Amino acid sequence: SSCVAHQGGTPPEGQELAFTPNFYAFVLQASRGTMAVINVAALGVQDNDPLTPGLNDIPVGILPVGIAEDGSGCFVLTEDARARWAAFPEIVADDGFVQGQFKPEQRTTVSGAEAIVQPPRDVRSMITVRTRVRRGSYELAQRFPELTVNHVRQGGGIFKRLLIRPWEWPAMAVYGYVRIMERIIARRHIAAGETGWGRDESGRQSS
Repeated sequence: SSCVAHQGGTPPEGQELAFTPNFYAFVLQASRGTMAVINVAALGVQDNDPLTPGLNDIPVGILPVGIAEDGSGCFVLTEDARARWAAFPEIVADDGFVQGQFKPEQRTTVSGAEAIVQPPRDVRSMITVRTRVRRGSYELAQRFPELTVNHVRQGGGIFKRLLIRPWEWPAMAVYGYVRIMERIIARRHIAAGETGWGRDESGRQSS
């Protein structure tokens, strides 16, 4: 319901709209091997690389033939890219499954496209969400280990930033506690055959 409300320009009850919602259209340019992103609200083409002169589209490969909708997440795949696998497996980390199909240089992020994400409001809810993510990562590595080589690891950066900011060291303790607990609980869930989603309710509450 929140997504529908945002698309219609009306924020969910108890929340304020941080920006004017945008719609994006995707146009495949087969002869150029690129895909153009159209900002419908602004009636203009989205520039994928503002540092390069001109309007830069997203390179998607040689002679793409179509765009296949993927309901698992916020992805846009060309038809030949989607053809790399058949049906989606029954796993938690379906986004990681898609990401692992492509090398880092074969995927890109559309700059300027924004999404509203409400983080968990308490430590317990954060552990619930992070446990689900961690369990999904373990499951993906066990069932499809060949896909993990295409994942870019980003861990450790937050510790480096916090080390030079001693006034935020208490936050480092909380962060470390969550990361330890998510691993312990995720392993317990896998051993017990847990298949629940681990939904966060705290971030879905109105202010």
